[in-house]
Amino acid sequence: MLYGIHAILEGLSYAILYVLDVAVGVTFSRGIIDFTLFGLIQGNDKTNFIWILILGIPTALIYYWVFKTLILKFNLKTPGRGDQDEVKLYTKKDALMKEMDIEEVITALGGRENLVEVDACITRLRVTVKDVEKVADDATWKNQLKAKGVFRKGKGVQVVYGALAEILKNEINKVR
Repeated sequence: MLYGIHAILEGLSYAILYVLDVAVGVTFSRGIIDFTLFGLIQGNDKTNFIWILILGIPTALIYYWVFKTLILKFNLKTPGRGDQDEVKLYTKKDALMKEMDIEEVITALGGRENLVEVDACITRLRVTVKDVEKVADDATWKNQLKAKGVFRKGKGVQVVYGALAEILKNEINKVR
């Protein structure tokens, strides 16, 4: 519900700025960098950026009042308010460890005794093994261990895990 209200307020803000002939470009964030590059540097004559400053504070106050009123009136659940269950933020490592058993990954690599070196790049777990024949097949990696792909060359095995590759490397090296 709050997102729907935000969409309406955002649309009204854009409509008002359009009527006032504000022409400040944005990349993705509508932040201070965009405001500086596409507003201040271009000059008020070209962009009419001054209206953003004039309307910014009232807009913030309206958002605050509307959201606070709706949250309290409808008792909407928001982090840190009321008698909720504990709100916990999980790290990538926490999320990975919930989804995946590191021992299963080691087993799929042929076991601890098969590991020579475990490293990672940005997206791949890079492992040198003694015997590549002991490494699990592609279907096991993709279906059971949630890998995006597996590449083998000589005694090297690269398992594509995206940003989790570095975390996996560290966890494997801790227990081997």
